[in-house]
Amino acid sequence: MKNILLVIDGPPDGKTAEKLRMGVGLTLDDGNKVSALLIDEGVFTASGLAREDRPDRPAWYEIDKHLEIFGDLNIDLIAHEPSVRGRDLRLDRFGIRLAVDKEVSLLLENADIVIT
Repeated sequence: MKNILLVIDGPPDGKTAEKLRMGVGLTLDDGNKVSALLIDEGVFTASGLAREDRPDRPAWYEIDKHLEIFGDLNIDLIAHEPSVRGRDLRLDRFGIRLAVDKEVSLLLENADIVIT
């Protein structure tokens, strides 16, 4: 069994949507335990929307469906509590659990694979 941690630390965009899709795919391999950590600007991912600002074509990505699937697949969604507090956010969707610095350190230490 591999313990895989997806770290989402940037504002939500198309790459975030791809990372969330990858997390869903990683659960298909028997025995993988997948978790996602929202930290720094990544906590905005909990809004369920992502924007890609490209001069040739701005786009909006609906990432809420990926976050809902995470819940269905028992993928832990964890948000760094100081990052959330510092941005005055309320995370009341998708079953996101808050974690303090020590718990985030343990998540990183205990992961077999960290995807950033």
